[in-house]
Amino acid sequence: HVDRPYPVPVKVPVKVPVYHKQVVEVAKPYPVPVEKSYPVYVKEPHYVHKTVPSTVYDHDSTVYGSSVGYEHKPLWG
Repeated sequence: HVDRPYPVPVKVPVKVPVYHKQVVEVAKPYPVPVEKSYPVYVKEPHYVHKTVPSTVYDHDSTVYGSSVGYEHKPLWG
């Protein structure tokens, strides 16, 4: 009698939280912050880098390279 009601209630609660956690964790903090902060951040420094004069170009070069390497994924992820 105990062997029958044991695998039934255990299988149901185990599958419910797993499915919910995977969908919410992958569907929320993935396409929202990554897709939104990627095109916006890349477009802004790109325009400034081309419009800045020769003097600022030297300084922007270091900041631009560091910003791109740091803002790859681990910083936002």
